[in-house]
Amino acid sequence: SDFEESRGNEYPLADELFNKIVIRREPASEEEYGKMRQLFKEMSFDALALPKDQLFKIEYKKISVPEYAPIVASVQCSVCKEKVMETRARIKDGEPVCIQCAGDEYYIMDGKGITTAKDANKKDL
Repeated sequence: SDFEESRGNEYPLADELFNKIVIRREPASEEEYGKMRQLFKEMSFDALALPKDQLFKIEYKKISVPEYAPIVASVQCSVCKEKVMETRARIKDGEPVCIQCAGDEYYIMDGKGITTAKDANKKDL
């Protein structure tokens, strides 16, 4: 965006340090880390002083508010004893188990975004 590009133009050293330390993951001195933190703090306070229409695209919209999510009972996982939403529980040998204890894939949010995983720390049933 124009705003992001302006940060690099107004703070070239911050941009250079960010690319070195964060993007390229190159070794940096304590002074460089400190300088980057200081510059990003200055950039943040400078941004707070800008008019909001310079930072954001402001639109007024009419929306439909969705209904509240239904309240669902919790059940206890027969393996790890954690509470789990009844609609998310699995049944193994006639007993409720959580997704992890069932060995099923589940969603996680990590540095790659939302991905699926299996919990290697739980026992397979």
